[in-house]
Amino acid sequence: MMTAVCDLVGGLSRVMGPHFNQYLNEFLPGILSYAKSSRPVSDRSMAMGCVSEVAQEIDVSDYWESQYKPAILQGLADPDDNVKRNAAFGCGVCTEKLGEKLVADYPLLLQALSPLFSIQ
Repeated sequence: MMTAVCDLVGGLSRVMGPHFNQYLNEFLPGILSYAKSSRPVSDRSMAMGCVSEVAQEIDVSDYWESQYKPAILQGLADPDDNVKRNAAFGCGVCTEKLGEKLVADYPLLLQALSPLFSIQ
């Protein structure tokens, strides 16, 4: 069921664009609760993918410090590759969309991304 909800939220953000911002407060905490380390891998991956899709469509600058940055950093440190992939995608989307607003966070984000480039 939560997969359908995330698909719907992603679709709504795509269709509504900036008008979806007013509803993000209602959806984001619930979705991010599925990204917690205590949840199964499939939940964590789905949640990271969903919030990344939403970030593609709307301005998440009001949510960066409190919700997006912690979730992305946690996702990048996840033991599962799918979660990491979705978190890396979200990191890229946020840095592209928020640009100069994230300059101070670039070192932290790059440090969190660097293990993804190690050869195993």
